[in-house]
Amino acid sequence: MSNRSRAALTVAVGIVFATLVFAHVPYVNGPDYWPWRWQRNPAFPLLALAAVPAFVAQRVRARWLAVLLLSVTVIALQFTANAVQPRIRGVARIDRVERDQLEMSYFTVAESIAAAGDFDWLGQFDEILRRAPQHATTKPPGPIGFYIAMIRLTGPARAPLAVAIAISLLSACAVAATWWMVRTLGGDDEAARQAATLLALAPSMTVFFLYLDPIYPILSCAMMAVWFRAVERESRRDAALFGALLFAATMITYSLLVLGAPLVAMTFARSRRRTFELVAIALGVAVALHVVFTIATGFNPISAFRTAVAMQAYQLPMLHRPWPKSIPFDILDFFLGAGWVAVVPAVFWMAKHRDTTRWMFATPFVVALTGLLRTETARVWIFLLPLLFFPAGLELRTWSAKQRAAVHATMAIVLIALYANMEFVRLR
Repeated sequence: MSNRSRAALTVAVGIVFATLVFAHVPYVNGPDYWPWRWQRNPAFPLLALAAVPAFVAQRVRARWLAVLLLSVTVIALQFTANAVQPRIRGVARIDRVERDQLEMSYFTVAESIAAAGDFDWLGQFDEILRRAPQHATTKPPGPIGFYIAMIRLTGPARAPLAVAIAISLLSACAVAATWWMVRTLGGDDEAARQAATLLALAPSMTVFFLYLDPIYPILSCAMMAVWFRAVERESRRDAALFGALLFAATMITYSLLVLGAPLVAMTFARSRRRTFELVAIALGVAVALHVVFTIATGFNPISAFRTAVAMQAYQLPMLHRPWPKSIPFDILDFFLGAGWVAVVPAVFWMAKHRDTTRWMFATPFVVALTGLLRTETARVWIFLLPLLFFPAGLELRTWSAKQRAAVHATMAIVLIALYANMEFVRLR
């Protein structure tokens, strides 16, 4: 199949999906047990203006400028989407979402801890997990610590806006992290540009603004790139750096542990004489940092993990995500958040190449089949988006500039369709 035909098929998939979304076709918005609520938002054309920097980024040669323009795209899309919501918008919406105990319980817990003054919250973190509402009950202390820092830095009244700005800036950094990961794993600047563009235009990065999830690709990209460098170069330094990243990941979200599948595949694919030594160094550094943190703060990582798993098991029946019925819908929801468009070039690339990208692409399927993360996969699996966009970027670099532009325009159309027709943050 020629590149022209592949581009046409890619665009067709996106246009068909966007049409189904605008038509409010049942099950396009999710299964009967957990659908995204339909809505009509006539202000959606403004998102097209916010996406313009991504198209300009395709025409610049300087790497730093392209990354900057794509980062600006993320920030512009997020704040534009927040500013033109149909019911409540702007700063008022930010304040409302951050203080909603069901949507964003981190702020509620952090505000209580900050108000308590000299409170050993890390030493009593297990008890906090048992008493905290919604999202905070299954997470390590990192997210709550982030909110505590923002509240103490800016005060409770200004903290929601400060948090929103910080989240948007860090989301923009995820674009740079994706670019770096693709370059490190064997892609060139054009492949990196395409993967980073797909992430910048991915619907999940915009519609889930104010959640922490759009930040997490920073960690997933860093872990994939650093471990690749460690095994490829047999670098003890990179192995130690990966151990530090693993420590950071387990202090922020346990979801990142599912990256074990592609990381193990990468390790065996590039097995060297020092592979087991590198694994021992990485795990040793991660454990050592946890021990130091425990001694310094009283935080018990093993007990916290067990409590989080127990709370997840307690909440799972209330989430109404029955396994194995959830398997296909978890994958479909993930592709919805990815914008569907990138799936086609990713498949074309893997059909021609037997490399690590196959394991990266397979990771969401493995997670769905095992039922490890049965949740709002369009949001919670955002950290897996770079693993999908990597093979897609490798394929898109072989297409013409016009064909790539058509793909980017289709991504923007899908983003606009989802934003205009589905409600992803439910304010009560």
